[in-house]
Amino acid sequence: MGAVLLALLAVSSVFAISWALRTFYWVWVKPKRMEKYFREQGINGPPYKIFYGNLKEMVGMNFFDNPLLIAGKLNLSWHGPNPRLNIMDPEMIRDILSNKFGHFGKMKSNPLGKLLAEGVVSYEGVKWVMHRRIITPAFHQEKLKLMVPAFYASCSDLVSKWQKLTSKESCEVDVWPGLESVT
Repeated sequence: MGAVLLALLAVSSVFAISWALRTFYWVWVKPKRMEKYFREQGINGPPYKIFYGNLKEMVGMNFFDNPLLIAGKLNLSWHGPNPRLNIMDPEMIRDILSNKFGHFGKMKSNPLGKLLAEGVVSYEGVKWVMHRRIITPAFHQEKLKLMVPAFYASCSDLVSKWQKLTSKESCEVDVWPGLESVT
């Protein structure tokens, strides 16, 4: 009985140590390596902090803080141990989203999200190219120009409704239902 208990204790110790090492690698070693690689490439941002990244600083930023002034057009932020590369340069965004970076994958969604909302946003590869070719003509500039009067009419109606609601001295308006109906 003592040998079995000792063997069980040894196996559980190996699993616990293995789990601890993998967790340490995930929350410290890998993010610090990635941070080093980004810095070597000239990409700046706040340093990685264990467990929460720089979420605390991001939450503390108010509406008037300008991320361009703080970190530049290409910067790094941390969401827990996961880096996020923030790109605010239109030319670079165009290059990334062009066909030359066709291998650039999309974020994986959870299975429930895929079940509820699957479409062009979640498609990849050949399926995405096929559906993109189908919908692209609908967004041609000439077709969009024909829709401008309808856009203007619906937006004008919404603005006039809001103006009537705000004509009182003090008023709070929930704009979300109006924005939903316009879209």
